[in-house]
Amino acid sequence: MNKTLTALLLAGILLCATACRAREPEKLVHGNITGIGDYTRETDSADAVGDVTKLPVDDPRRIAAASKWDGNIQMVGSNSQIYTFSHGIGTKEEPYLLKNALDVARFAANVRFRGDPGNIYQDLTQYQGQYFRLECDIDLQGHPWLGIGGNGAAWEDMTMFSGIFDGAGHVIYNFALTDDPMNGFFSFIGRGAVIRNLAIVSGTVPVKSGETMGLLVAGARYGARVENCALRLNLTAADGATLRVGAVGKSEDGTVTVEDCNFSYVKLNGQAYDLPDVAEIVKKSG
Repeated sequence: MNKTLTALLLAGILLCATACRAREPEKLVHGNITGIGDYTRETDSADAVGDVTKLPVDDPRRIAAASKWDGNIQMVGSNSQIYTFSHGIGTKEEPYLLKNALDVARFAANVRFRGDPGNIYQDLTQYQGQYFRLECDIDLQGHPWLGIGGNGAAWEDMTMFSGIFDGAGHVIYNFALTDDPMNGFFSFIGRGAVIRNLAIVSGTVPVKSGETMGLLVAGARYGARVENCALRLNLTAADGATLRVGAVGKSEDGTVTVEDCNFSYVKLNGQAYDLPDVAEIVKKSG
């Protein structure tokens, strides 16, 4: 009798344990954003985690907690106006920390800055070899974004981000761009730049026929990498438009590497769209 009861109890415990394991949510590595749907989810309870960025990207609690950008484009007009960051020193061990939307807007302004007016030795390479890490999700709230870098009159004359930017598994909501031919979330990168672990997960972007456009990066030169990034956006274009849009817009031949990224969630006029890694390859200058 006791042996039979013990056997039944053990069977019940094993059955319960199996059922409980089956109900556990899938555990994903924080920062792995190649699958946006379940991206960074370790639990369905924000209270249990204490970090809403581990919830699925469409969870209302995560969207509400994102740092909101007010649409105020920051500008730097002289060396004395360059914004400083209160956290980090720019090394791999202690990167500059971008802790809110204003920090990101100021970071973009610093990279666009060309140096004091009248300085014939204007520096087009910004933050070369320095490290930045995003510390929160960002909600652009549909305000047109003026990208990081890209201040110049021609392709050969653009200020470029040349450091290492780690999105750290964070996402951008409600993405929109200013009406500028060389604009993306990053407008221009190069000289060893790395962009990694970042996703843009909502927003609508109009595309002009025949105009080269990059959503994540508008242009790249002299060597750059894009790693473990993802896009989920809706593009709009007129019927019959000639499209030249990619995750990266324009790149010198062989100078940008796109690796372990997922752009399959991009749609055109509500339909699936096969977004290329790079929209246009240009011949190396010199």
